[in-house]
Amino acid sequence: QPDPGSSATGSAIAALANSLVGTSFKLGGVGPAEFDNPGFVYYCYRQNGITVPRKASAMAAGGREVVRDALQAGDIVVFSNADFVGIYIGSGQFVSCNNPSQPTGAQSLSSGYWSERFLTARRYGD
Repeated sequence: QPDPGSSATGSAIAALANSLVGTSFKLGGVGPAEFDNPGFVYYCYRQNGITVPRKASAMAAGGREVVRDALQAGDIVVFSNADFVGIYIGSGQFVSCNNPSQPTGAQSLSSGYWSERFLTARRYGD
């Protein structure tokens, strides 16, 4: 369930991301059958008519900054050294395509691992 205030486009991006849980990881993959980490975000946005950069670091530098407490469905969450991204889907959860042993899946922003590595969030489009 998207958080209140989420735009229609953001909610559509989040719904697409959530529908792709279980999709395989492949370096260089931009979907729809296989993704790398930024390729997953790139695909979900592109399918909703929004062009974002292809690299995680460029995604982290673009759009509008969003503070963690103001996240809305469809926002891009950025971790570590701006080298890992995911799509916020609401209720403190995000979806990302991690690596070959952990394909696309939902994660909690409040888990120790992700909470400690959260860097910023970005909003593109609406």
